Amino acid sequence: MFSRLFNLSLAILSVESYDGTSDDIKNQQGQFTFSRDLAKTTPNLGSHILLVDDLADSGKTLIKSIKRLEYFYGFYLEEKIKTTVLWHKSTSKFNPDYSVDYLEDSPWIHIPFEKYETTNIKDFKFD
Repeated sequence: MFSRLFNLSLAILSVESYDGTSDDIKNQQGQFTFSRDLAKTTPNLGSHILLVDDLADSGKTLIKSIKRLEYFYGFYLEEKIKTTVLWHKSTSKFNPDYSVDYLEDSPWIHIPFEKYETTNIKDFKFD
C-alpha cells in the first residue's frame, strides 16, 4: 500500500519466526528464517529504506531484519533504515521510528489472515 501511495518501489523480505502446530508452540518465537533474496520491482534497492512490519512485539524481527538489510545492502544507503509498524507494544526492545498505535501492555493481536494458519484445503468447498 505504501508503495502505491508514495509511488515508490517495493521490496519484500520474508521472515518467519513463529512455527509449530499447537497454540502453545505457535505463539512462541523461535528460530528466524529469512528468504534468500528480496522480491523487488527494481534492480536496485535504493538509498533510503522504510522497513514496514505489522507489529513490534519483542522487537527481535525488526532488529534482525535491519542487520540483514545493512549487511547485504548497506553500501547503497544514504541514511539509517527507517521503520514503521501498525502496533508497537511496550514490551518491544526496539522502538520503531513510526507507529500507528502504541500499546501499553502486550495483548495478543488478532490479525484477519490468522484464521488461515489453521485452515486446511479440505475446509473449502469447491463445486
